[in-house]
Amino acid sequence: MDMDRQALLKQLAQWHDEDCHQQIVDAILAISEDERDYDLTSLLARAYNNLGEYDRAIRLLGSIEKEGQNDPLWHYRMGFAYLYGGFLHKASEHLRKAKKLDPADSDADHLLEICRFRSNRDSEKRVHEEMATAEVYKPEEIEALEKFIQSSFGDFERVFHEIFSPDIHLDIAIIPPTAHRNFYTLVTMGMGAHRMRVPRDLKSKRLERAELMISLPPDWKIDSHEERWYWPIRLLKQLGRLPGNDNTWLGMGHTIDMGSPFAETRMCGAILCAPCISRKVVGPLDVPGSEEEVRCRMPDGSDICFYQVLPIYRDEMELKVGANADKLFSMFSGRLSPVVDVKRRNFAEIKDSFS
Repeated sequence: MDMDRQALLKQLAQWHDEDCHQQIVDAILAISEDERDYDLTSLLARAYNNLGEYDRAIRLLGSIEKEGQNDPLWHYRMGFAYLYGGFLHKASEHLRKAKKLDPADSDADHLLEICRFRSNRDSEKRVHEEMATAEVYKPEEIEALEKFIQSSFGDFERVFHEIFSPDIHLDIAIIPPTAHRNFYTLVTMGMGAHRMRVPRDLKSKRLERAELMISLPPDWKIDSHEERWYWPIRLLKQLGRLPGNDNTWLGMGHTIDMGSPFAETRMCGAILCAPCISRKVVGPLDVPGSEEEVRCRMPDGSDICFYQVLPIYRDEMELKVGANADKLFSMFSGRLSPVVDVKRRNFAEIKDSFS
């Protein structure tokens, strides 16, 4: 082990002792993924556990599962994430494996005791009641939704499953690039289980249920936990929960100010437009107009409306507020790709944008 690595590990250990877990995350994420070995990945997962980001910890540890099968620390950290993420059975499995590999592990004993406590009758009743309040699709609705996504946007085999869902269960389908649609398509599956509070004068338009999608370049690191690659997933999750959390609704042409820029970009907001539909080639500078609609008819006769999420600059949001969504779409038409480009130009800085 070279001295630089020794110094890094010593610093990480000190930060851990001082409960400076975000500094651990920042330091490890500053190292390129190709240079992160098993130990650094495991330490990053530990920091996420201590920050309460159990979903991320589980995905990280899952990426090194093969190397971790005989490591008691790997099983302990996975058990920790599952326990506090609300999955007692999976937590117990990993913690028992940690104890088998290291019988002297008293920390695993402690967590197993917590698992046993949380599994008693009263605790299970409480968990059941909490889960019962979550809004989720019925089995027949999930089947209809998945068929529609595959027929409209492309086949998918991978889904980012949400580990803990206190309100809605928001999974994300990952449609990989193809020869005809050379970009990733990420589609939410779960937002539409909640019926949004649409204004009374729009009730007849059947806009209460929706799902979101975003398009990413073919070289996007979908599985990375670095914020510069992860932010589109975070954005979909935040927007998907916004109507339920704020008792509002999202629809065509709505802009949402997220406050701060997405990772290393200068974009800090989003506008919703019509999706890129079908398996046909999508032009490099083709943005659907605001009048198009893409809907999935559900077994109960309701519709799920699909909206494309376009990240935008604050100046562009302000132009939309000063004019309207159609003006902004007109400005983008023929010049902006629906595929995210973190270095794209700011159209608000072009003097003739609205001419």
